[in-house]
Amino acid sequence: MLMPAGLLIVFMLAAVSVDAARSFQAKRQLVDLADSSANDAVAAAIATDRQFTVDGVIRLDAETARAIVTEAVAIRGSSDLGDVSVVSVRVEHEPGSAPVVEVVLETRIRSLFAPAVPGGAETVTLTATGRAAAVVAL
Repeated sequence: MLMPAGLLIVFMLAAVSVDAARSFQAKRQLVDLADSSANDAVAAAIATDRQFTVDGVIRLDAETARAIVTEAVAIRGSSDLGDVSVVSVRVEHEPGSAPVVEVVLETRIRSLFAPAVPGGAETVTLTATGRAAAVVAL
């Protein structure tokens, strides 16, 4: 008599673990995409000689950084991640430290089994932040 109830519980736990594993994998892919696009943006934004001043301070072009991040997300956005949107691209220039590009990405992934469970969410929203600093070895 308890066997069917126990089997149901095992199946529900398996369903929850599959959805959690998919969310974790998608989060890791999104973090990787945010980090790599921030790194690409830093590399492209300092690629020209005009970004260096006479005093040796590194300057990053914010528009170039935004364009590179948008392009990188469009090229590398995986079908597993769905539609990845660029929430923000910030270029920070603080005196005495290397300039930094910070990228925030967001996506929604569809749950496989959670909608079948009462109160389960159909989609999960994931957000990831990537940062890269412009360090030049002289």
